Amino acid sequence: MDFSELSVFDLAVMAAGAISLVIWWILFINGLRHNSMFDSLDSKEFPLKEIYGLGYGVLCMIHYQYKSASDRKLRKQIEALYGEKYCEFYLRVIHSQQITIAATVLVTSLIRQ
Repeated sequence: MDFSELSVFDLAVMAAGAISLVIWWILFINGLRHNSMFDSLDSKEFPLKEIYGLGYGVLCMIHYQYKSASDRKLRKQIEALYGEKYCEFYLRVIHSQQITIAATVLVTSLIRQ
C-alpha cells in the first residue's frame, strides 16, 4: 500500500480503528476476570460467550444499576424463559452480550483494506 495515495478520510478511519482496537483490547483484558461467570452458558444460545467479560467489565466500570424501564420489561421476559431464580444472572448476561457484540462490531467495522 502506497501511503501517498491515502486520503484524509482513510487516515481518519485508520486512526479511529487503531484507537478503538486498543480500547477494545484494554476492555477485553480488564474483563478476563469476569469470564468464568459465563462458563455455564450454552455456546449455541450465547455465541461469543468467551468474550462477554468485556461487556460485563464495562457495565461494572460504569456502575450500571439494571433498574431502567427496559430492564424491568426484560426481567419479565427472562423470568418467562429461565425462571425467577436466574433472572438477575441472565439480565447481566444479556447486557454483557450486547456491549461485547457492539464493541466488537465497531472495531471490525473500522478495519479498512
